[in-house]
Amino acid sequence: MKGMGLRKVNSGFVDTIPPHLVGSISSGSNAIINQLKDASNCRIILGANGRIWVDGEPEGIRIVRNALAFVRDNEHSTDLAGAFASHLANGNGE
Repeated sequence: MKGMGLRKVNSGFVDTIPPHLVGSISSGSNAIINQLKDASNCRIILGANGRIWVDGEPEGIRIVRNALAFVRDNEHSTDLAGAFASHLANGNGE
């Protein structure tokens, strides 16, 4: 690949969410992705195709993996952002 900042990924973790959830995870001022970055202290890059790259400490990556599993399991919730916020607040992201 050529381009500024493009290179082979040597570290971190790559996960996938359904592409139709990308907008609901990344939109808004209190987006789920921002909450997840704050809770885990990890670098998180979300692609439009649903691929997510996470890099950070193992504990933070574990929090992100559990949180993404919660998002996938509750994707049909009417208030996904609210359910996710309470999930993190209860310490269930760990």
